[in-house]
Amino acid sequence: MIFDLHNDFVTAARREEREKALRIYANANVRGIVFAVYTTEIKPTDKDFVKYSPPEVPFKSLSAIEDLGSVRTDDYESFLRKTSPCYVSLTWNGANSLAGGVGAETPLTDSGKNVLKMLERLDIPLDMSHLSDKSFFDALKHFRGRVLVSHTASRKLCNHARCITDEMAKLVARRGGIIGIAAIPDFLGGSADRTAYLAHVAHLTEVIGADSIAIGTDFYGGTHYPKGLSEYADFAFLRQDMIKIGFTEEETEKIFYKNAYRFLNLRR
Repeated sequence: MIFDLHNDFVTAARREEREKALRIYANANVRGIVFAVYTTEIKPTDKDFVKYSPPEVPFKSLSAIEDLGSVRTDDYESFLRKTSPCYVSLTWNGANSLAGGVGAETPLTDSGKNVLKMLERLDIPLDMSHLSDKSFFDALKHFRGRVLVSHTASRKLCNHARCITDEMAKLVARRGGIIGIAAIPDFLGGSADRTAYLAHVAHLTEVIGADSIAIGTDFYGGTHYPKGLSEYADFAFLRQDMIKIGFTEEETEKIFYKNAYRFLNLRR
């Protein structure tokens, strides 16, 4: 079984492919998916969000906000109370009114700091996936709530700005956070296939332990995916690969779904 921390289906899937895709998901031993509402290009109003509700599926289906700074609202707190996301990111790539995203090494703004205080009050986790390094460390300094990195990989293995360093990973883990490994070839380096994905899982597990690693594919967030890991059914083969190199059954279960369930306070 797999729980995916980040899938862009609700904003990126074409209408004609939605029913088929969801049917495939349901038949692929999926335990749950966080459907992220990617706001950067659509710049929705708070009233638009009814269009992006999680689909009705025979597995756990949650929503998240990717790039809160692009939502057009006069009242973030009222908006978040109505939409109840399971986590929120402040930015996508580049800077906005809240913080610096990847490619813009700017700090948190005063508005961003105020939003972090609000997320603390509402007990909404902060997703740090798209923050620039500067804003990443600023957020850890100013935010006392739950943190995660929903879709990333190891910068030690691939020097991409969207990947995180071992130091970042350790700081997130010390806060009780989890890190989802993305199935994006540009983040993986090397062969950019399932073997490369496994290398990132293995490295970050060695750095921070299996209790802090999860799956965050970013399906529908890219144009192509790793050979041998382009759909949920392929994760059964990844699990076999993990067992072969020494992961225990319990460790694979933690990484595939148990850590996400624990972090998001879900019942199994």
